[in-house]
Amino acid sequence: MRCCQWYFVLGLGLGIAATGVIFLLSWRDIFDILVTEEKSLIPGSTAYKEWRRPMVHPSWQFYVYNWTNAASYLEHPDATSASFRQLGPFTYDEHTEVVDAKYHARNGTLSYRKRIYFRRHPVERFSGGALQHANITSINFAALLISFLSQSMDYPVQRELSFLLHDLHQSVTSTRTIGQLLFSGYRSPLWDQARTIVCPRHHIGVLCSEERLAYFRTYNVTRKASETYSLNIGLEDRALYGVVQSWSQGSRGKETATACKSFEGYTGDLFPSRLDRTQPLALVLPEFCLRLSLEYERDEIVGDIVGYRYVAKVVGALNGEEKCNESTSNVHGYGTLISNDCQRIPLYRYGSQENMHTMEPLKETIYFVLEPATGTVLESYIAMKYHTLLVPNAHIALFQDVPELYVPLFRFVRYYRLSDTTARNLTKMLHLLDVGHQIALAGCALGGAIVLLTIMYAFWNGRKSNDKPHQRKLNVEYRIVGTQLSNGGTVH
Repeated sequence: MRCCQWYFVLGLGLGIAATGVIFLLSWRDIFDILVTEEKSLIPGSTAYKEWRRPMVHPSWQFYVYNWTNAASYLEHPDATSASFRQLGPFTYDEHTEVVDAKYHARNGTLSYRKRIYFRRHPVERFSGGALQHANITSINFAALLISFLSQSMDYPVQRELSFLLHDLHQSVTSTRTIGQLLFSGYRSPLWDQARTIVCPRHHIGVLCSEERLAYFRTYNVTRKASETYSLNIGLEDRALYGVVQSWSQGSRGKETATACKSFEGYTGDLFPSRLDRTQPLALVLPEFCLRLSLEYERDEIVGDIVGYRYVAKVVGALNGEEKCNESTSNVHGYGTLISNDCQRIPLYRYGSQENMHTMEPLKETIYFVLEPATGTVLESYIAMKYHTLLVPNAHIALFQDVPELYVPLFRFVRYYRLSDTTARNLTKMLHLLDVGHQIALAGCALGGAIVLLTIMYAFWNGRKSNDKPHQRKLNVEYRIVGTQLSNGGTVH
């Protein structure tokens, strides 16, 4: 009976140790399943609702450049140099709304469109925002755009555009408010009449449908939605979670994703779990018509959470490849900015003309900090600067005698950080990962200790049992026999 007890205790220890080992080896997979359920974008889930209507709004800080001596410089360009004064920051919150979302269970994707608009930051609203209504003197972008597009047109059309600028009393510069320059745009007879001349002869994408001309496509006025995207939610392969592709309309009306390699990657808000720091991440920013490669730089702590810091190393235009321009995907329709990267017009990203094809790094103007176990974005930072070039045009009278000049227009910083509530929930989830490992290790240690103590005790008890018969034998052999002695005949 005692032997059965030892076997039972030994089996119990081995069972606890084996359970601990199995749990230790499988806990990572169990945790990944929990993360997958937490991040599931199946319609109706919590993550899906947050994706449709994000509660955290990235902050944008805009800086615009006021041309302080425009009149004197254009009149006597050799006597002085152009002077630009930076004004700002003008702070706005980005509000995103996903519309026309449709779930495709057959391939595990979501097709959707995105609507983006900007609202002034509450601090600026409550403080009055004196700079918001300040007049900014800058290049007359509508006139400059007409001059730029006329270079590839016939001479009669060029003369017609030149007379149009003269009849409407246009000048090289214009004065507008910050809101008109960036978002709301301004209605002008110049652009209304120029569209009827330019658009039939020159394909400039969505600009032909714009009634107002602004750097950010007048989204704040019309609330237009973007082109249609296709989002992989990672049902078949968790590594594809968050990958976005362009979308096209099939010949029979069936929607199918277009395999355009220049538009396939993560868009900066959703990333897969279990990130490998040795593998770069393909990033696509449709709002800026850019594609980047994010590479691991170092570990960084954001709000007590350790994350991987990725920086942009390779930059190229979204429509930089001819095969994508010729595909069924309307690449020219993408973009929040009416920039050269999106529409091939004279609004240039800083350094784009020089290093568009040399693949030089952005010098950390774009970075993302991602939590590696869950793929959660802890922090992101995007900084860009845009300018234009004032060049003479012999066929447009307004620009015949202008000097060649680099004209800075604006720059912005887009900053996002995880909310405190989400950070606390993420900390609890990561703590659960550590607790699971600790419990598994504790089970292994407890089971091993029980087995070891059982073996030691059994060995000690066995030796103790073997010593008892030997001791009884010695007692028999060395037993003293005593005899009572008398005075007369004592035997010794």
